[in-house]
Amino acid sequence: MHRVNWVAVTGTCGRMLGGCLAGILLLTIGCLEHYGRMDPSTEVDRLFEAAKVLPDYNYYYAGGQNNPRALLGIHRAYTQTNASWTPMKGLNPEILKKRVAAMTNEIGHAPETYGGAIFSPDGAQMGIWYSRSRDVIIRFGENREVSVSLPRWPDENKERRSPFSVP
Repeated sequence: MHRVNWVAVTGTCGRMLGGCLAGILLLTIGCLEHYGRMDPSTEVDRLFEAAKVLPDYNYYYAGGQNNPRALLGIHRAYTQTNASWTPMKGLNPEILKKRVAAMTNEIGHAPETYGGAIFSPDGAQMGIWYSRSRDVIIRFGENREVSVSLPRWPDENKERRSPFSVP
């Protein structure tokens, strides 16, 4: 009869299992390094409501020009890559004021809007957000590329489409 050294088998299997779990953990941590975050900000609320255009930012809107669903400002050191956002070329305080008014007065009263500061994976603020939705995904790529998802409304959650797709 041949004896099996169970301690050696368990030790080898344990090391293999531990190695697999460590690999999964590193892979998960590595993926999270490519996502930013948006924190609510009353300061950003005030910037948009006062129609203050930050000179070092490129601005975008989502939705119709006359009834945007969200406004986005990205620092010029970054490139916004989600083509679903429309750039606001030649933006000035008057145009920004009209976009904010169109967004908040679209339904006959001023709905609650949310200003947010957008941060890169390393914690640097690099963008601003203004919308009636707080749902946003911020993905970072190579060479300071950033893709900001479109705002999601509660009734859209049923559709299960990607927030990065064109509506």
